[in-house]
Amino acid sequence: MHDTGYIQWREDRTGTGGKYTLSHIERGIEFMEKYFKAKRYSLSDFTFCRDCLRCTGLNVNIEKIQFASLENEIIGKILGTADLIGQMSDKKYLEKLTFLYEEFREGGVSFFNSELDFIKATPNFWEVTKQRFVTEYGNVESYLRDHFKAILGIDRDLLREVIERNMRYLKFIMEYHEADYRRYLSSEGLEEIIIEIKKTGGEPGNQIISGS
Repeated sequence: MHDTGYIQWREDRTGTGGKYTLSHIERGIEFMEKYFKAKRYSLSDFTFCRDCLRCTGLNVNIEKIQFASLENEIIGKILGTADLIGQMSDKKYLEKLTFLYEEFREGGVSFFNSELDFIKATPNFWEVTKQRFVTEYGNVESYLRDHFKAILGIDRDLLREVIERNMRYLKFIMEYHEADYRRYLSSEGLEEIIIEIKKTGGEPGNQIISGS
C-alpha cells in the first residue's frame, strides 16, 4: 500500500498525483482502511500497516507513533528506511531530481524557491537523512552491510556507496557546471562528469569535491 496515496481517482482529471505530496500518506491509509474492511482483514492488521506507512513521512515524528509492538516498530522503521534508500540509490536519481522538484511544486511544498535551489539542497538532505537513520529509524540501515555480506560475500553497503557517489557527482556539477546543470544530470552528462573526474587522477566519485 506504500504510496497508493498518490493515485488519482477516476474523476480527478486535473494535474497529477504529485499534488497529493503533502497528503499522500493519509490518503494511502484511507484507501488501505477501505480495502482491508472489504477483504475482512482484522483491525490489528490495519493498525499495524497504518503505522508502518506513517514511518515513510518526511515530516512525521516517529517517536510519537504508538506502535502496537516492538515488531511493528522495527518493520515500520525498515519501511521508512527502505523508502529513502531505494529512491536515492537509483542510478537515475540525479536525472530524476528535476521531476521530483515538479512533484514538490505541484504538491505545494514551499521549501524551495526554484529547481536549482532544490537541487543544491539535495546533498544536505542526504546528510540530514543519515542522521535520521540513527536518531529516528533505529539505525536499521546499518544491516544492509550484513545483507550484502551474506548474499554476495561483499563486506560493503553497496547502496550507501551509490548514494554517496551520487552526492559527490552532484556537488561537482554544482561547483563546476551550475550554469548548465540540467545537461549534466542526465546519464550522458554523468558520463562526461566521470571522465572529467578521472582526468584529475583518481577513482570516479571519490575525490575532487572539496569537503568530501
